[in-house]
Amino acid sequence: MHLGPGASVTTIISKLDSIYGNMVEKKEILSEFYSFRQKEFEACAHSSCRLEDILSKTVHKGLVPSTQSDEMLKKNVLQGTSVYPKRYLQTHIR
Repeated sequence: MHLGPGASVTTIISKLDSIYGNMVEKKEILSEFYSFRQKEFEACAHSSCRLEDILSKTVHKGLVPSTQSDEMLKKNVLQGTSVYPKRYLQTHIR
C-alpha cells in the first residue's frame, strides 16, 4: 500500500507498526524474560509456567525462533529460581 506524500503522521506510524511491530513492546517482553525471577514462596512449577508464558510471547512476536525456545527456557529457569530448586533442577534437567 503506497501512502503518498499527503499521508498523515498517524497513518505513517500505523503503517510502520503493521510492518515492523511495536519495538517498545518487543523490548519490554525480552526484558521481562531476561530479568525474570521466582517470587518468594512461589512454587517452582508456577514460576516455570509464568516464564514459559513470557517466552511464548517472544516466539509469537517473532523475537525468538521456536527452535531456540527450549534452550532459553531451560537456562532462565535455572537462573531465575531460588537456591534449593536450582540445585535440584541442575541435576535433573539436561
